[in-house]
Amino acid sequence: MKIPVTIITGFLGAGKTTLLNNILNDSKEKIAIIVNEFGDISIDDKLLLRSDEEVIELATGSICCAVKSDVVKVLTKLADNKNQKYDRVIIETTGLANPAPLIESFTTKRGLNNIYRVEQVVTLIDAYHIHEQIAHTPEAKSQIALADTIILNKTELVTELDTIKDILKRINPFVHIICTNYSKINISEILSPATVPEIRSDYKKEHTHHEHDDELITFVLSEEKPLSLERVTRWIAEHIILNGEKLLRYKGILNISGMDERFVFQGLHMHFSNTKDRPWKQGEKRISEVVLIGKDIEKKTFEESFKNTVT
Repeated sequence: MKIPVTIITGFLGAGKTTLLNNILNDSKEKIAIIVNEFGDISIDDKLLLRSDEEVIELATGSICCAVKSDVVKVLTKLADNKNQKYDRVIIETTGLANPAPLIESFTTKRGLNNIYRVEQVVTLIDAYHIHEQIAHTPEAKSQIALADTIILNKTELVTELDTIKDILKRINPFVHIICTNYSKINISEILSPATVPEIRSDYKKEHTHHEHDDELITFVLSEEKPLSLERVTRWIAEHIILNGEKLLRYKGILNISGMDERFVFQGLHMHFSNTKDRPWKQGEKRISEVVLIGKDIEKKTFEESFKNTVT
């Protein structure tokens, strides 16, 4: 059984420390939390048990590790400790980091893929400052694009909440958004495998979302006819893998001919996974939809090639 991993990212001040404390207070799991420096996080006094230079031990049986070198080494060390087992690992990235290299390490680093599985990438966003961050910081868009779930925090400070949600959905139409204050959420929503929500029709317009400052492009591929698994596999090899360096994130639900279940296809750059999802519901429209987020990618080329995957 692989150890589930939740990756939490977001800019400084978004509420990551508060969220981590909420998780430690509410979760019944034994958790190993990996942070960059202890100076970036303040653990509630009532949770503290013991602290040294590299590890904070908590009364819940969980620990908090400070990463001073390679996060992969810390993950390997945790896995090798036969005397201390954890139900989950939570990794908090630095505020200005693009989390893509960390996510990729779980498939590219020898040994990690056999021990851990990334269940969710969670991005915390300060609703009050998100307009400025998107306008001036490419990393903010990357954190949005890579997220399975966005926690839109400090919503009491804004009035245009629907506008902000629309902006986020234009960048990442498949993302699940939780609106809150003080990072208060039902933690089961992020300490579980990511769901794949449906795309609202207004996010599937012909308009392609395009961030001109760094050429980040988002568009949706859609097909109502059943797809051939063999042709989908060929499409992945010829169009996804070959354009992997340009593709920041892609995610979709496919209607594969002969399958009663939805087929979930997702990945970043050249690393992807295919898994069977829940069965199609009775009366549910069986439609294939894939979101592509990348730089310098041709929408028309992907649209035409995706049409060729039909049975």
